[in-house]
Amino acid sequence: MDFRESLVDELRIGVVIKGAHSGIIKYVSAAACETLGREPEEMLGRHWLCLVPKSDRELFARYERRVIRHGPGGYGERFPQFRMRFARPSGEIVHVQVASTVTHEFTERFGDDQPHMVCRLEDVTDREQIANYLRLAMDHSPVSVSLIDRSGHIVFSTGGRSPQETDDILDAATRPISEVFADYKEAISMVEAAFTGEAGSKLLPAYEGYFDVHTVPLTDATDQVRLVAAVSTDVTDRELARAEQAQLASLTEQALVTVEPVDLWQRATTVLADQLGAAATFHEVDLPAGTAHNLKLAVGVGPTPPAGSAESLLSTVIRTGRMTARAAETSEGWRTLAAPVGRPGAYTAVVALHHPGPGAEPFSDRDEKFLGAVASVLSSAAVRFATEREIRHRSTHDALTGLPNRSRLIDRLTRALEQHRTGVVFVDLDGFKTVNDTHGHQAGDQLLREIAHRLQAAVRPGDLVARLAGDEFAVLCERVESPAAVQRLGQRLLAAINEPVVLAEATVHISASAGVAISRAELSDPDRLLNASDIAMYAAKRGGAGRCVVHESWMHL
Repeated sequence: MDFRESLVDELRIGVVIKGAHSGIIKYVSAAACETLGREPEEMLGRHWLCLVPKSDRELFARYERRVIRHGPGGYGERFPQFRMRFARPSGEIVHVQVASTVTHEFTERFGDDQPHMVCRLEDVTDREQIANYLRLAMDHSPVSVSLIDRSGHIVFSTGGRSPQETDDILDAATRPISEVFADYKEAISMVEAAFTGEAGSKLLPAYEGYFDVHTVPLTDATDQVRLVAAVSTDVTDRELARAEQAQLASLTEQALVTVEPVDLWQRATTVLADQLGAAATFHEVDLPAGTAHNLKLAVGVGPTPPAGSAESLLSTVIRTGRMTARAAETSEGWRTLAAPVGRPGAYTAVVALHHPGPGAEPFSDRDEKFLGAVASVLSSAAVRFATEREIRHRSTHDALTGLPNRSRLIDRLTRALEQHRTGVVFVDLDGFKTVNDTHGHQAGDQLLREIAHRLQAAVRPGDLVARLAGDEFAVLCERVESPAAVQRLGQRLLAAINEPVVLAEATVHISASAGVAISRAELSDPDRLLNASDIAMYAAKRGGAGRCVVHESWMHL
């Protein structure tokens, strides 16, 4: 034993020397034997990894390779410390802090040409136990703590919140954080500032989440910063909730002012796709019954399920009024999460999320809650849109027959006169008062509804039938060829009216008179043209019931 060996034993320093390439143990100090719980002959000549639990061997082999790469042969450059677990013969696991260097100084002593790895071992089991207690406490909280030394290595950590974060923290025990966390430049800057004595606090995105990061400089007795504590709190749920609330608030505001429904549907699907990372679609119902063939895609963001594969799920949502299960699967293996939109019991649309399949992941509870909130906003908007449509319809249509009213006729007539030659047929029933007086107003209302239906069936495609008042109707004809063509239409209308009408009380026969007016220079105003057809109608009445007369310039009331 030379002077250095006796000094090592006297100071109770744990030292192991092994071949850098072969891994064979060449020397073990007394303190190392005590730490590892083995006699020298149990270790000398054996491979170093026999002392390491099988689960840790790949991790330690990685450490070895880095040490060999790190230290140029012959210079004995020291490599950063690394914490390892070793297995004692009893099965007990001992935690050891390992500091290593690569050297060529022992080549002659051990009689081989390879460099040797000199490892100093320090038993830190007690400290590791305390750290384990701390980690256990941290595992049940969203907070993690790491200590970083001046070389940029993590010397202690309670672990990460995700497998990737944990791997990176372990990696940073042997590589500087500037390399391991190169993509997180703001965090690196905070650590660098902390080593100058400046504490920091920031909200940072990382590992597909959000973290409140605090950096605290830790000083020694000479007031020098030796370590930096990085305390990070996982606030992903909080930030996602904030973002979702902000998106919902914005969508709610737009739902109150958006004029065109499709604009709001597009905005909602965009919000869903961006916020939840899924494809989003909005489907409208064509008919009151919620069957599959009535659903049509209005807008969508991202890929949509193959045609026909999701309709059964979506129509079930309309029929039941309930959101689909988070794991609901289409016939093509896609995952679809859908919610009804509209007034309860009278839903008019479905908003849906999609994960492409097959083998797509089910949706989460968060996805379900956010989709439900968006569907609620859209439902309120859908009710508003329907109410506004009803108000607009009532303001421009006759309540009894459902036909456009005088206001709607004048509006359409104004636009038609600006574009092309236009005709108007004014129709007034003959003897309507007699039906009312004989059979009652309900019979009169039934008669008016039947006449309205017959007029709509008799006109050309694109012609507008309107009820003006009482028993007066008008038909707007655009792009007319001649007065004779409009007169023939008027005669066709009178023939349709002249057919017997079966009422609840009796079958009645009724006729009508019609006046035709065609736009020209002196009849280019909608009111004047409508008035001219009215004058022609009265001229027809004077000639006898059931007649149709074309307006002439000399006619007047």
